[in-house]
Amino acid sequence: MFFLRLYLWIAPNVLLAICAVGLFRRNRYKHQPLFLGLVLYQLASFVILFTVDLLAYYGTSSLETYRWGVVVSTAITNILQLGVLYEIANELLFSHSSLAHVGRPVLRGIIAALLLVSVGTSALLRPNGLERVMATFQILDFACSFFSVGLLLALLLLSRVLYISWRGLPAGLALGFGIDSCTELSAAPLFSVFGRAGYVPLDLVRQGAFHVCVVIWLIYIFLPTPPHNLKGTGLQKSDLELWDSELEKMVQN
Repeated sequence: MFFLRLYLWIAPNVLLAICAVGLFRRNRYKHQPLFLGLVLYQLASFVILFTVDLLAYYGTSSLETYRWGVVVSTAITNILQLGVLYEIANELLFSHSSLAHVGRPVLRGIIAALLLVSVGTSALLRPNGLERVMATFQILDFACSFFSVGLLLALLLLSRVLYISWRGLPAGLALGFGIDSCTELSAAPLFSVFGRAGYVPLDLVRQGAFHVCVVIWLIYIFLPTPPHNLKGTGLQKSDLELWDSELEKMVQN
């Protein structure tokens, strides 16, 4: 079990390093700068936390320091992930959509609301210090996962209407985030049910899902770039009229 946990901690970060190399070598970072920032930050965070964990094991550092590092790292990762998700939604959902002038402000509002709700909820919690900070960012992590799953569902539902190519890197990033977030949302209630007895197996499931997520990113980074015409020429007038009529029917029902 120890070696499995060690593998699932180290291996995804090794793959992330390959992802970073691929983003630079294939010039993908120019189109996904926030994702590159997220990858580089997670690599730096892994190196720091791994070092602190080793120091704590040999008694040079404290376990409390490691826990603070995990909490802060998770918080920054979630904020960067929200930025990447906004970048993906902006490129795939709003680049050719007539609803872009409405969708972008709404999306910004949702992200701002997630951050405010997380901070506001923490003020109502009794625990102080590390426990309060952990509770705050657990809420943010849950909200970020929910947003990731929602984005993936939106892409699945609107892929034909918006001519979204599932061979493109943005769609691959959304797919990876969605799979990882589905596992996070499923594991969150199970932690409260099983308590400490279920922490190790559930944590292994979460780490395994992130491993799959990084593998998906790696595949999409090194996939040949699809021709621009795969996306179509954007929404035609007939498509917009059909979409508007379907939305009206849904509202009326």
